[in-house]
Amino acid sequence: MSENALHLLAQARLLKDKHDALAAATGENFNLFEILGRERDEVRTHSALLAELLNPHGLHRQGAAFARHFVDRFVKPLGLPDVSFDTALVRREAAIDGESRADILIETDDACIVIENKIDAPDQPSQLKRYHDFAAGQRTHSKVFYLTVHGDDPSDQSLAGLPREAIECISYGSDVLAWLDDCIREVARVPHIREILAHYQGLLRKLAGKSTGELTMELKELLASRHGDGYNFELAPRIADAMTALSVEKESAFWETMKKQLLDPGERPWHLSRAPPIGVDSNPLKEATESVVRDAHVKRQKRWFYGWTFRMHSSTEPDRYRPAADTEILLRVECDGSG
Repeated sequence: MSENALHLLAQARLLKDKHDALAAATGENFNLFEILGRERDEVRTHSALLAELLNPHGLHRQGAAFARHFVDRFVKPLGLPDVSFDTALVRREAAIDGESRADILIETDDACIVIENKIDAPDQPSQLKRYHDFAAGQRTHSKVFYLTVHGDDPSDQSLAGLPREAIECISYGSDVLAWLDDCIREVARVPHIREILAHYQGLLRKLAGKSTGELTMELKELLASRHGDGYNFELAPRIADAMTALSVEKESAFWETMKKQLLDPGERPWHLSRAPPIGVDSNPLKEATESVVRDAHVKRQKRWFYGWTFRMHSSTEPDRYRPAADTEILLRVECDGSG
C-alpha cells in the first residue's frame, strides 16, 4: 500500500480512537436494546416500539405528536390528504385474512396504512399484494410502507404483479432515524422518553452500519483534504477494494476452518460427511465456496444464503439418522441474512 494510503488510514484511526474514547466517557455505547439482546427482534422490539410511538393512546402520553411527524415526513409527500391520527386505531400483528398478519396496521376515519417491517424475515409469496388489496378495500385512502434497514425493494414474489410504485419503501437507516430526530425534539423536555428514543436511534445506527454523525463529518473532511499533490478521496476506492478483498479472504478461511473441524470425527460416536448441494424448490443450496463468498461481498445483494451441508452417521447404529427409506437427517450450517 502506498505511503499516502497509509497516512490516510493512520489519520482515520486517530479520529476513530478519539470518538471511541468520547463514547466511553459519555456512556454512548451503553445501549438498553443491545444489553437485552433484542437488536434484531422485528416483533418485540421494532414493531412494538414503532406502533407504540404511532399510537395516540400510547403510554408515552404525548397524544398524536409522534404520529403527526410521521404524517408530515412520510404521508403528505405521497400526495395523500392530511391524515389525522388523533383517533387512530394502531394495532400490531393485526390479522387481515386467514393467512396474513400485518406488522403494524393504522386505521383512521378515512385512511388505512400498513407498515410491513423486515429486519431478517424473508418476503412471503403475495404478501405485499394482500396487504395492498386489504388496505385499499378498507378506506378511501390507503398506503403500504415496506420498511427495511436500508430501504430495499420488495421481492417480485411478494408484489405478485403489483406495480413497484404501489408500495412505498422506507429505511431504518435514514428515514426512521430522521423521524426519530423529529420525535426527540418533540420531547426535549421529557427526559425519560427522550433517552429511550436516543437509545433506539443508537440501535438503528448500529443496524444500518452508520457511525456517529460527528465522526462521519470529520472523516468526510479528511477525505476532502489534500495530501501532497492529490486529494485523499482519490485513495478511497483502492482502500475499499482492499477491504473487500480482506473480508472475502477472512470469511472464506472461516468457512474452510469450520468445515475441517466439523468433518474431524474426534472421539465422538457419530461423525459427519459432506453432502452434495441439495435442491430446495428446484434451486440447490449455495455452498460457502470462495466465489460465492466473493459474490456476497461484491454484489451486495439484499440477502444471501450459503454454507455447508453434512450427512450424519453413527458408528454404532448405521440407521440412526435414516428413520425411513426416503428420509435423512442432515446438518446445515448457513449464513442467513445481510452479513
